Amino acid sequence: MSQKEQKMKANNSAVKKIKWDIILLLNALIAALISLTTASAVAAGVAKGLFYIFLSLFLMAIIENLLQKAEA
Repeated sequence: MSQKEQKMKANNSAVKKIKWDIILLLNALIAALISLTTASAVAAGVAKGLFYIFLSLFLMAIIENLLQKAEA
């Protein structure tokens, strides 16, 4: 496999990872917004925790993608 093919494969996997992180981040954000409209403090706490977990995963994926592009 040539270097160009390896870079394209790595780039495609990074893009796929970022897409999934965006989906999970949006799901956590929606859960947080829904829980704000309910009276349950526990649900709001869980949704808030999930939001921050997926936000950190999303930011790590973006940083990883930027580092891969910088190495190339």
